[in-house]
Amino acid sequence: MTEFFALLSNSGQVEQDSKLWEDLTKSTRLTYLNEHETILVADTHQEYIYFIVQGCIRSFFKRADGAETTCWFFGNGDMVFSESSLLYKQPSQLSMQATCPTKAYRISTQNFEQITGAYPEFRQVCLRLQANYHLRNFEHNQVLLRLPRASRFNMFLIQNPRIIGQAKEKDIANFLHMHPNSFSALKRDSMQR
Repeated sequence: MTEFFALLSNSGQVEQDSKLWEDLTKSTRLTYLNEHETILVADTHQEYIYFIVQGCIRSFFKRADGAETTCWFFGNGDMVFSESSLLYKQPSQLSMQATCPTKAYRISTQNFEQITGAYPEFRQVCLRLQANYHLRNFEHNQVLLRLPRASRFNMFLIQNPRIIGQAKEKDIANFLHMHPNSFSALKRDSMQR
């Protein structure tokens, strides 16, 4: 739980000897996800909210032709949630799975809602984590619209250095809207520098 406390403390004021911490300790479980383990399937409701300590979870959707489109990578320190499921009580439009062995704390959506309702300080921490996700997602989408491939790759490398080794190249290439061969060439060039 020390790692979970550190993760939450980085995003706001959570006192380790508080009633909030006691309730979180009772409601939250450490879990180890295997590579490719699915934590959410599209068209279902999210049962658990995850807080990643170490690893990576990819969100994606399947197109009509069966191909997968990567929407986001959640990494260390991120709160993993489906916006449509958590905020709007609708089935998730996305699936989510671990891209590598992942260590995370999970809390049931029901307990999460009870605790965020009872403790404004925890709600603020979670809102900061959500805002961080939305800001990074917005920036990513803006980058896709205006930067060439090499610049998109370099920006991703700077902002997400750990994910390069934790996710499949084809999924990262898909996320950056480039062909896997282009991604491999850019990666090779960056390693030679």
